[in-house]
Amino acid sequence: MNSSKEITGPYVLHIVGRSGVGKTHLMNQFINANPGSIQLITPISYKQVFDPSCVDWDTHSAIAIDEVLSWHIPSIISGVAQLEFQAIKQNKKLILITQDILDLAMNDIELSNTPLVLKIYGRQKSLGFHYDGNALQLSKDGEVDNANH
Repeated sequence: MNSSKEITGPYVLHIVGRSGVGKTHLMNQFINANPGSIQLITPISYKQVFDPSCVDWDTHSAIAIDEVLSWHIPSIISGVAQLEFQAIKQNKKLILITQDILDLAMNDIELSNTPLVLKIYGRQKSLGFHYDGNALQLSKDGEVDNANH
């Protein structure tokens, strides 16, 4: 039996965890170990307008938006909708990083698909997925490994 499962279909991954738990650090570690896997987009300043044209789908399997609620809210609402549509169309993945599982709904960020939620509890060694050169893969037959919480 295969020990990993490809994240298939139109998929959104929502990474959540309290401030300082290491969400961005783990994402940067993953990206450094897997060049071309994920483009991480982080706001330079608080309430910066989100511009989806900065996304490079051609050379990445996934796009990750860090600190989702630190962006200008109206622009991130429309930007997430555009990026989810593009992810579905191109069979790519969209990763949204926030502090709480309710952050998206409470800020009117609507998704057409239910996201897979990955909770980061701290001192976690990995994000629970890997990159095979073409697609993101989940560990343990599709279950995200949070054994280190």
